[in-house]
Amino acid sequence: GIEPEGSLEEKISAIENHLKNTIVFDQRAHARGAIDLNTIINNRSAGSIGMIRLFTASLDHFNIRHELVITSDRFGIPLDPYFESWYSLREYLIYFPQIKKFIAPDYYAFRNFLIPYGYTNTYGLFIRRQFIQGRSRPLAYPDWIPATDHKVSTDNLDIEVSLQEHMSGVNVRENRTFSGYNSLWIQPFADVIPEDELLEIVEELTKNTAPDAEILEWEMLNKGANLVNRYPLEVNVTYFSSAYLQRAGRNHLFKLGELI
Repeated sequence: GIEPEGSLEEKISAIENHLKNTIVFDQRAHARGAIDLNTIINNRSAGSIGMIRLFTASLDHFNIRHELVITSDRFGIPLDPYFESWYSLREYLIYFPQIKKFIAPDYYAFRNFLIPYGYTNTYGLFIRRQFIQGRSRPLAYPDWIPATDHKVSTDNLDIEVSLQEHMSGVNVRENRTFSGYNSLWIQPFADVIPEDELLEIVEELTKNTAPDAEILEWEMLNKGANLVNRYPLEVNVTYFSSAYLQRAGRNHLFKLGELI
């Protein structure tokens, strides 16, 4: 079980992380008819519809206001709010009107109000629950899903370079952080990847700029899906390289532009 605490955003993120960490997303589960909540909880697996039902039931349990949103990838066939045709609506989001934010219930890697960018900057069909004479009725209306703020996704470098004696090479201390969409390639899964494979990834990143890099120290911080869109993935590496230096007669050239 879970007892979410803190602000509304913290409660929603706690519920999202708990469900996505404990229920395996398996599209075949839907084909087997596993959309009943008891079956999903007992089997610990669910398809898309099952996850959506589980999320909405959990939010209801904790009295968190929400609306279901059905949309489409804007790079395919976006919803036209002035033309009543719903055949392209296949993707689901959950909207929280009190904080004006969304979550993607059936996407494991997207956490903490980060949703697929193809489902933003477009229209969606919002479904709000209303009560008439004590009975629950859906109210559907088209509305705009805003684009994610560009400041959310970053790829920042902080680099210190020290020249070795006799200009044999340089020692580079590099701190690189990835946030938002730029972190999704590794951050959600980094906490379950073996250390030797993580080192291979760090070596590949480093050798993109210094093919002869000899890694001296490295670490990767803020690993795991729970931290996506909350803390940036941080890669710290110290390495030696001679690729940035070039001899030109009696002069030495330092290729500063190749560091980034």
